[in-house]
Amino acid sequence: MHSLNHARRLVNACFNFNFKYIVFKRRLERLRLRYTTFKTILQSPGVIWDHERNVILFNEERWNDLVMANEFVNAYRFAGEPDWKELSAIFSIGRSEQGPNDPVAISSNEAD
Repeated sequence: MHSLNHARRLVNACFNFNFKYIVFKRRLERLRLRYTTFKTILQSPGVIWDHERNVILFNEERWNDLVMANEFVNAYRFAGEPDWKELSAIFSIGRSEQGPNDPVAISSNEAD
């Protein structure tokens, strides 16, 4: 809880917000869900992500299989994750998902 409160205070100070702890935690959880869902798609065999058009190219049958396993996958059927670079920088552990010249995320495994 300490590190999440610290992050909340930093965001509040930097952006002149006044997030309550629970609101901040829920928003962070939603961002993590977006990250893990899109990462699952990208790690699926046969997936091609067209970065320039920000679309996922994938067999329709495999899409249906992924949606059955995770309903949130359906959000990316027609468009990729617009904030992937930022989400990757926040949630990847030890390296960025974007490439060697992108920022490396520093993450805590501490339970919040």
